[in-house]
Amino acid sequence: MIARVASVFSEENASYVGFAEDVSGTSYAMFSITDAPDAQDRRLGLDGLHFEVNDQANGGYDLITRIIADAGGLTVHGRDPAKPLLRIDFAPDLEARDEAVRALGEIATRGGVAFEGAGR
Repeated sequence: MIARVASVFSEENASYVGFAEDVSGTSYAMFSITDAPDAQDRRLGLDGLHFEVNDQANGGYDLITRIIADAGGLTVHGRDPAKPLLRIDFAPDLEARDEAVRALGEIATRGGVAFEGAGR
C-alpha cells in the first residue's frame, strides 16, 4: 500500500497509529495498544500490539514480530521472517510521517515487537 495519510491519536485508554491510502480510510493499516492493560486484558491476551488491515476482521493481537522502518516506508513482519505481512510505502508528500514512525516505534516496543530503523 502507499500511505498518503498518517494519523496518531489516543482514545478510550488506547494509543493508535494509522496509515491510509486516502482520507476515506478504506485502504489502511492500523496499529494500536492498550495504554494501561488490566489483569483481564493480560489474561485474554489483549495487552500486546493490535494490527489490522482494511477492517477489524483482518486483525488481531500478537500478529507482528518485527517492523522495519526505512526512508521509504515500513515493512511489517509476522511469524514467518522470510515473508513480510505488509509493505507500507510512504508517499513523498506524506505529512506527519516522522511523528507516526516515532509513535509506532513507541507502541511497538511497548507491545513487545522489535522496531528497527528510522532513528532507532
